[in-house]
Amino acid sequence: MRRDGARRRREALGLALTGDRHLALSRNARLRWDAGGRLVVEGARSAEGLAIELDAVALLDAFATPADPESVVGLGARRTLIDDLVRLGVLVPAGGGTVGSGHFADPQRQLAMLWDSLRMDAYRRALERCATGNVLVELGCGHGVLACLAVRAGARRVYAIEETSMIEVAREVARSNGLEDRIVFVEGNSLDVELPEPADVVYADLMGPDPLGAGMLVYMHDAAARLLRPGGALLPAHLTLLAAGVDSSRLARETDAARGWLRDAAELSATYGLDLSPLEEASRAAFARAYDEFSYKEFLDPGDPPEGADRILTREARVAEFDVGSADPARAVEAVLPLHVESDGMLNAIATYAAVHLDGQTTLTTSPYAPERPSAWGGQYLSTLAPLEVAAGTTVEVEAEVTPWTSPAVRYRRRPGPGSARAGELFGR
Repeated sequence: MRRDGARRRREALGLALTGDRHLALSRNARLRWDAGGRLVVEGARSAEGLAIELDAVALLDAFATPADPESVVGLGARRTLIDDLVRLGVLVPAGGGTVGSGHFADPQRQLAMLWDSLRMDAYRRALERCATGNVLVELGCGHGVLACLAVRAGARRVYAIEETSMIEVAREVARSNGLEDRIVFVEGNSLDVELPEPADVVYADLMGPDPLGAGMLVYMHDAAARLLRPGGALLPAHLTLLAAGVDSSRLARETDAARGWLRDAAELSATYGLDLSPLEEASRAAFARAYDEFSYKEFLDPGDPPEGADRILTREARVAEFDVGSADPARAVEAVLPLHVESDGMLNAIATYAAVHLDGQTTLTTSPYAPERPSAWGGQYLSTLAPLEVAAGTTVEVEAEVTPWTSPAVRYRRRPGPGSARAGELFGR
């Protein structure tokens, strides 16, 4: 009875863990100490990782060889921790297999990707130039349409890797179009699968508003090392990260609301006749942390945006460039960006976006300055900056740190200078 209840709870969480499904430690699992001295475990789908206690290392050891999660729970491991480790991709189904449904198993999400004709046509053209007579591997095949187009373009065989339950739909798409004989569907995360032959071409669409947040460099670097023959091609081959300074009205509204909340909180001491300043200070610190972590996606208009919309204040700046196959995804990249201001305003956010070079002939970009942009990638990714009133004709220097294994993958801060302290500007004491 208890076993059945646990199974229903796991299914409700979207986790494909059953008593007869063995799990193993992912080849991509990593342990590290963070700046606060906590032990953190990371996996294929982790952003910031998961802080664990030292005794949890024994749980990881239990899955060094495939093990039934129910038997490990029987030894005293917490089920919730196992679920979290599966969600992050630290534990994966032994021998491959789907890990659950999730965002990319949503048919509506898959249809939205197909409606993006600019992106689909660009990939179709690139596949037509490289597929004939070759073995191709697709990382995260989703709906399976690109695999079908690769076969139509002359691929000898396509290994289509997918870790969500969408793989069943992809199989049906291939079957209904009579292409199943040349597409081999592989269940699992590409970091944890082995293939019977090397690929001539590895391709993937692992982009979103946060250009590196879906792990493109992590997955493509691994595929180049393990799945691609020497001299084989990657698609995309190159990626450029770009940024522009923004006056974010949305961020300003959030900040104003926080200030108002703190003003109301300050009056509570008089209401209750007690010194509640410690609670007020804790709230102030929480708002400061929330400001630092605030991010959202937006389709920015570089022209004359409507009243109350976010405004681009600076010229475009290049953050970093990556050769997709050889870039080390475990290495942080730091840069100083000179942002040349073209419009007066409050510089309080940075928009990050990318130019994705599929091959030598086709480039897709989410730049707000581009005449056409892929809709499925969700626009630009805005993150916070310590606010500064700027005037046209000036330059503001911003430090950027790119960590390709996290989301957000890029963090910014203004270089130290006059008025750079944020506490007094945003949430004054």
